[in-house]
Amino acid sequence: MAFLHGKATKVFIGGYDVSGYFNECSHANSVETSETTTFANTGDAKSYVVGLQDGTMSLSGLFDGAADAIDDQFAAILADDATARVLYAITGLAAVNDPVRFCEGKVTSLQISSPVGDVVSLSTEFQADAGVSLGIGLDPTSTSASGNASSKDQTASTTLGGVYQFHVTANARTAATTLFVYHSADNVTFAALGAGVSVPASTIASYRLAIAPGTTINRYVRFQWVISSGTGSITFVGAFARR
Repeated sequence: MAFLHGKATKVFIGGYDVSGYFNECSHANSVETSETTTFANTGDAKSYVVGLQDGTMSLSGLFDGAADAIDDQFAAILADDATARVLYAITGLAAVNDPVRFCEGKVTSLQISSPVGDVVSLSTEFQADAGVSLGIGLDPTSTSASGNASSKDQTASTTLGGVYQFHVTANARTAATTLFVYHSADNVTFAALGAGVSVPASTIASYRLAIAPGTTINRYVRFQWVISSGTGSITFVGAFARR
């Protein structure tokens, strides 16, 4: 067994590393169940079929009301009914292909508590659109040139689709950068999985790309980035999950 301590966990929301504000995070995946019990059932047990999957993600930590701190970020999300992209890494993204959980969804609750004898705290919950994905992550990467991370052998190809997410946390580029997930059947010849996401110059943001069901995703996958012009560096983290 390999038990983990939570102290290394990293959390990203909308292109920002918010690990310094939160001290607990959790997620829950569930699936609808509908009863199919009839008079013809044998035995004394009910029967069921499963339906659609669902997921939520919860965060709690410390409140900071300074400009551009956690209060400003959540106020902006709530004000324009924005869809937020959230990623958390239990092992802290110490290396490429570490496990991550990520989703895109709505903030359904935001609570601030100010006790007389303790620090002001904040808690929030996200309702995931298309569930919470369990996948692999790209550790924080700062670069000014095209490149790729090491590949991950996921043992077999799949055809149920997938999803990837990137958070650009710093960007001094003077031209666009394109972020991809690539895949390969033999760990030698790689091709782009989807169109990738284009990050404009000097933009800090988050991005999500869904891979449609029926698309073959080959056994090996890796994160890759293309910088064709301009100067300056960009820093980002990524996540990928198969369906």
